Amino acid sequence: QSHSTTSEHVQDNVQMVGGLAGIESSDLLAGVEIPKAAAYLAARELLKNLIVVSLALLIMSVIVSLFGAHVITQPPERLSGATRVVAKGQYDIQLESTSRDEIDDLAQSFNQMASELDSREKALKGAQAALVQSEKMAAFGQLGAGIAHEIKNPLAGILGLTQLSLRKIEQDSPLAKNLSIIEKETNRCTTIIQNLLRFARQEKVAFEEVEINRVVEDSMAIVEHQLEMNRVRLKKNLAPDLPLISGNANQIQQVLINLMINAQQAMEGRSGEVSLKTSNHNSRYIQIQVRDTGPGIPEDLQSKIFEPFFTTKDVGKGTGLGLSVSYGIIQDHGGDIQVKSALGKGTAFNISLPLSSLSTVCPKCNKKYKIKPDSLGRKDKCKQCGTVFKLEVT
Repeated sequence: QSHSTTSEHVQDNVQMVGGLAGIESSDLLAGVEIPKAAAYLAARELLKNLIVVSLALLIMSVIVSLFGAHVITQPPERLSGATRVVAKGQYDIQLESTSRDEIDDLAQSFNQMASELDSREKALKGAQAALVQSEKMAAFGQLGAGIAHEIKNPLAGILGLTQLSLRKIEQDSPLAKNLSIIEKETNRCTTIIQNLLRFARQEKVAFEEVEINRVVEDSMAIVEHQLEMNRVRLKKNLAPDLPLISGNANQIQQVLINLMINAQQAMEGRSGEVSLKTSNHNSRYIQIQVRDTGPGIPEDLQSKIFEPFFTTKDVGKGTGLGLSVSYGIIQDHGGDIQVKSALGKGTAFNISLPLSSLSTVCPKCNKKYKIKPDSLGRKDKCKQCGTVFKLEVT
């Protein structure tokens, strides 16, 4: 039976390790003996290699951990720093996208928030500036109305003396021509001042029957001189015998003056033309068109021009309230205002105002009736023959 054994001993002062093992199917023993140091050399080398590899792996793990921690913590740190900047009121900041994970989604949301805050802050500052300018314009309007009232009396004296002088001189005198010019221009100044006072007067808004052509002519008289000074000609094409509308003449005048002044300012000192046209549109509405030969309005801005405080003018040169107020006035009159414009081809504002009354006829006895615009489409009974019919414009 084979067996084996190991032993350690000293031979010539050298630690030795040996072993014996029996060989199967024989009575022989096989033995080996080597120095103990040689027996453990491979184990020490293996252990040494394992230690080196372990240290290398540990160092690499530390480096990877530090880099990973930096990559992971950097976006939140940048986001935290950006929020501190926003907290100080600086909204013009954007974070760069460096990944496609939840942190990136958060950064995109932050960018959108900062952008919206920046836009709102600019809009708020613009609105504040517009309100300040609006207050200035209101004060200036009151001052102008006071000055106009004071000028009215001296003009009346000039007009009276001019007319008295005209009665006392011969009509063929050279002086008569000059006095006639003075009389004419003084009358024109008086008309402008009366219209200005009527325009600036603070009064309760009341609707009455209005002759639209007269309102157009009064409005043109107020701004004619200002437009001529800026090389802008005024033209009119007023349809005769227009039906009356129900409205407030001062408010409609305010809308027309604002549109004409806007047209003149849009031309920025270049020569041009502003034309006003009236017509009876569809037998139910009076239409006023204010057309200019200015630079036109970009298509992307046309949907915004009636918004409060929206203006393309520099700060201090416009409040952004004129067109929004004008839109509100026309809406209060039951009408509509539309803009048509193209770059380089000018701008046209089309105002539609409902008639104060419309005419209809009984289909059976031909009796005529006047009806309100809001009665159209309803059914009524003829007072003469008793026929029930639908109210339609005839």
